[in-house]
Amino acid sequence: MKQKKPVTLLNVLLNALAALVWTANCAVLMVYNTPAEFLLGLDILCAVIWWISFTVALIRWRRGRRERETDET
Repeated sequence: MKQKKPVTLLNVLLNALAALVWTANCAVLMVYNTPAEFLLGLDILCAVIWWISFTVALIRWRRGRRERETDET
């Protein structure tokens, strides 16, 4: 079975930053503009996907860190 590549802290932080920036973009569009509902829907969907990606990366990173700690002891 092929080993999964470990998730780095940098990967987690980049996912968090992307999710935060995209969510801010959606909020600004909702407050200051009235774009087409379809495009706003796509922006919101992208923000949700970024948050899911961040959550999965964070969980994988924490699990990998825990496994490395138990291997060292």
